[in-house]
Amino acid sequence: MNIGAILQKPSLIKQAKSGLKVAHYEHDAYDLNLEAEVKRRYYTYVRQKVLFRLKSEALLDIESMLKEVRYKYENGTDILENYNKILIMYYDNTAGKLAVESEVYIAQSNLEEILGQKLSTIE
Repeated sequence: MNIGAILQKPSLIKQAKSGLKVAHYEHDAYDLNLEAEVKRRYYTYVRQKVLFRLKSEALLDIESMLKEVRYKYENGTDILENYNKILIMYYDNTAGKLAVESEVYIAQSNLEEILGQKLSTIE
């Protein structure tokens, strides 16, 4: 038997135990970071879905206003300026809705990336 090996064992055991503690702390920190990232991406996804719903509802309102103003303009009871204002609002809101819709898809893709599966299989 080697006496040096016997004397080294306690220090090696201490090093192994401290290495194990460090590994546990790193694992716990990774889990917390992963949880925070999933939550952040989920909240971004939910926020974008709500914005998309709001933009869609606003666009429906503007579409009905556009129909009404168009009808009045064609019948000569409203002026071209009002018709143009509503038409510009309609195009602006349509572009805004498309932008938010793309943000919903990006947020969904980011969330699915970190989850490793499609949201349709989870929800």
